[in-house]
Amino acid sequence: MANRPRDRVQPNHLQPWPIGHAIAFNQTTFNLQPSTKPPSTFNQTTFNQTTFNQTTFNLQPNHLQPNHLQPNHLQPSTKPPSTKPPNRQTTFNLIMTHILHIDASPRGDRSISRQLSNRFIQTWKSFYPDDTVSYRDLGHNPVPHVDEKWIAAAFCPPEKRTPELVETIKVSDTLVDELLAADRYVFGIPMYNFNVPSTFKAYIDQIVRFNRTFTFDEPGQYRGLVPKGKKMLIFTARGGSFSPGTPSADYDYHEPFLRAIFGVIGITDITFIHAEKLDLGEEARQQSLANARAELEKAVGTW
Repeated sequence: MANRPRDRVQPNHLQPWPIGHAIAFNQTTFNLQPSTKPPSTFNQTTFNQTTFNQTTFNLQPNHLQPNHLQPNHLQPSTKPPSTKPPNRQTTFNLIMTHILHIDASPRGDRSISRQLSNRFIQTWKSFYPDDTVSYRDLGHNPVPHVDEKWIAAAFCPPEKRTPELVETIKVSDTLVDELLAADRYVFGIPMYNFNVPSTFKAYIDQIVRFNRTFTFDEPGQYRGLVPKGKKMLIFTARGGSFSPGTPSADYDYHEPFLRAIFGVIGITDITFIHAEKLDLGEEARQQSLANARAELEKAVGTW
């Protein structure tokens, strides 16, 4: 789950498993005890063909995505990496992680943040093919903005909501359930006018809800309701340079806002990978993209 120990493999081992490679299972200990309670979407998980003598293990989790979600558009690599993580010769920790993957750019293939988030998911799945991913494309399928009826529904006790208010808050309930069900988060969020795109701000307003994702211990003291230990990885695309010490650093309301708002709901372990200087000439652009890809490959082994 979110804070479970994982044996990570460094990116320089991103190679297919050699054909015919055999694993000796005679001394293998199978440990099927997750370190934390899995998300509710795994309650219906079925385990088929669990015949350890024949070394057959087939995991077939039920589909995790609600009907309104697009199916996951990324196909995992067919073979695991060539180098086995440490301790896998004696112990198998068969714990699946569920990732929520979101893209916020309205661009398609030309989107840098989208390219980076997709590349990370593809690489991750090549290492951990049993992990599951739910995908939401906010750039092409935005969620509604908050309106007066939404506010009335959000602050009305569930048992007192009229059918109209129940319908009004349904999208928000789905998004919150989806957020809480995930163990990790991979987001592609470009910078627009020094902050997030309006499509992502609309998403934030739908999921940051009193008594669903945050509460108050006392006036002014927020307490997040997202279970502890969850990790977030955010890929950004920026036309200029906003790193500390640069002339434009004070205009960066992008990363600070995201850290603050997700911190309110309890997600504080956030890693950013910025693709900057994309509008500052071809040489600067290509160098920044190369740096972002290198950080991405490193993150696969350390995140």
